[in-house]
Amino acid sequence: MTRDTRPEIADLVYESYERDADDWRRDHLGASLLGHRCERYLWLSFRWALDPKHPGKRLKLFGRGHQEEIQVVRDLRRAGFKIRAFDADGKQYLVDNGPHLGGSVDGLIQGLPDDPHETHILEIKTANRKNFDRVRDKGVKSSQPRHAAQMQLYMLGLGIKKALYVAICKDTDDIYAERVTFDEKKALALRDKGVRIVEADEPPARLDPDFPPCVLTSKDGTRYPCDFYELCHGTAMPERNCRTCVHSTTSSVETSWSCAATGSELSPADQRTGCGSQMSIPPIVNAEVVSVEDSITYQFDDGTQVTEE
Repeated sequence: MTRDTRPEIADLVYESYERDADDWRRDHLGASLLGHRCERYLWLSFRWALDPKHPGKRLKLFGRGHQEEIQVVRDLRRAGFKIRAFDADGKQYLVDNGPHLGGSVDGLIQGLPDDPHETHILEIKTANRKNFDRVRDKGVKSSQPRHAAQMQLYMLGLGIKKALYVAICKDTDDIYAERVTFDEKKALALRDKGVRIVEADEPPARLDPDFPPCVLTSKDGTRYPCDFYELCHGTAMPERNCRTCVHSTTSSVETSWSCAATGSELSPADQRTGCGSQMSIPPIVNAEVVSVEDSITYQFDDGTQVTEE
């Protein structure tokens, strides 16, 4: 008997996620990124250097993670914990770690059995079985340093000394919870790292393309390159917007951008659309500059030339 399979149904669902995807560009450098090992990755993220073009299936997974956060809050409340998931204005609690640095927490929680009145940052993550087992066996600091860094910055920004990390296994629905205490030295170092990134006019140096975090290799030999791999080590050109342009500068004391060519302030909308005559910051491109006049011509190692006009 022939089965009447309809793979186009899944394709249409994934396409809908791509069509309705949120803007991938964030106005700030998020606390969720600052634990990343590559400072160039952080700079390129902040400068909107390349659209990650996440496929619909991945975007759907992101959405599932958000829905799981809602369910975890419900479950914790069911268990008797007091949770404030939103501020007085009905928005997520925003964290201010300085100009261009920030994030939003999943909630604030009270009622831990041994510390019922202490307020904790609540951070919720989902994980596949492999990653869940790793965090359960080794703890969040060792197994998920980016998550640990994120909580340190949240505690610094909100003046709270403790955080509760809750991980959910997507395969078994198991729950892992761990309390994390504030480490002022670590938090300040992370904030200083963020300041260094947003103040830099050019991207930090490239890392070795054959090793993490530029590329991850699974046991079966499958390679998983960084989102910026083709920009840093291949022949991709950066997105054309104000943040990748040689004329743009940002303030280290306020969340503003300006254009040296026009002398004007750049709103978030301006930064996204640009003026149509942007010229990329040369060190972003993995190529040699061979000509600079009214345009810039780059030559890649394979001899290919690209001219930005």
